[in-house]
Order: sequence, then C-alpha cells, then structure tokens
Amino acid sequence: GKWGSVEGTRDVMSWGEMDAAYALAKAKGFPVKLHTLVWGSQQPNWIASLPEAEQLEEIQEWFQAAAARYPALDQIEVVNEPLHQPPPYMNALGGSGVTGWDWVLTAFRMARTYFPSAQLLINEYSVTNSTTDMERYIAIIRLLQNENLIDGVGVQGHYFSTREYFPGSAALQKANLDLLAQTGLPIY
Repeated sequence: GKWGSVEGTRDVMSWGEMDAAYALAKAKGFPVKLHTLVWGSQQPNWIASLPEAEQLEEIQEWFQAAAARYPALDQIEVVNEPLHQPPPYMNALGGSGVTGWDWVLTAFRMARTYFPSAQLLINEYSVTNSTTDMERYIAIIRLLQNENLIDGVGVQGHYFSTREYFPGSAALQKANLDLLAQTGLPIY
C-alpha cells in the first residue's frame, strides 16, 4: 500500500497493487515481505507540513491500516535506508534523541505492537562497500537488538557500488558482510 492523496484528501490510501501481490502470495503459499513502513524517499508530500503530533498520528494510522489490511505478513522492512534517507517526519518519531537513532527505535517499537507475528527487518544500501557506513548500520542494529526489536537485516546492493572499481573491492564487500554477520541475524 502507498500513503497517498486522492482528490485532495489525505485519508485515502492506494492499496490496489499490494492487495494483488498479497492475495497472489497467500494463494500460492509464498511468504510476503512488506517494503516498507518508514522511508525518507517515499511518503505523501502533505505529511511534512503537519505539526509533529499530527505526523505521529498519521504514522500510527498508516501502521494500523496496514496491519488490519495485511494480518499475515511474514516480514516487514520497518525502516528503509536510515543512513541515507531519513524521513522528513523523523522528529515526530523521536528524532535523533539519546541514541542518535531514537526515531528508528520508535518505528520498530510501533511495528512490534502493530505486527506482533511478523519478522521485523531493517534495510540499507551501500554498506558493503563502506566500512564506515557498515559500522553505523551495525550500531543501529545493536540498539534494536538490545530491545529485541529486530529479526533480520537487509543489504541492498547496486551494480554501480559493488563492481570492481579498485583492487580489493570484493574483499571489502566480503569483510563488511562478515562484520554484519557478527550480529547473528539473518541477512537478506
């Protein structure tokens, strides 16, 4: 489902494509992974102009609506690309806060409440080709692990960031994946 504005109202969501994918997967016995609940690259434009309290209400309504519509999701990417694409409403979720990533923790706490039986995932790109970014990513994951909020991690790779740019690139990719594997979580 997509948050969306139809005919000027922010209360209407477009679910058609997700409904079809969900129905097909359930009919065929395939697992269903929702991509994604919180992502700075895609949300309705109107949410950025709301006061933080109203932003939080809209986020909660979005989580609640998705949970009601898709009760048997297997996996959910709760937050996508936190290092590279934080959402304009991150302060409504707690901003950086004490941990530096309070908004991510809040999103996962909400997801655990609304989707108690789904596996909760985080996803990020360009972490296998940057040890600095991988270490920042792992720091978020460790915070989530401390509260038992995460069940798996996503690594998004693009050809332009994983091809052999320099000698040792493949070794760097492997070393960073090995760092991530030390979290003990499945890598997707």
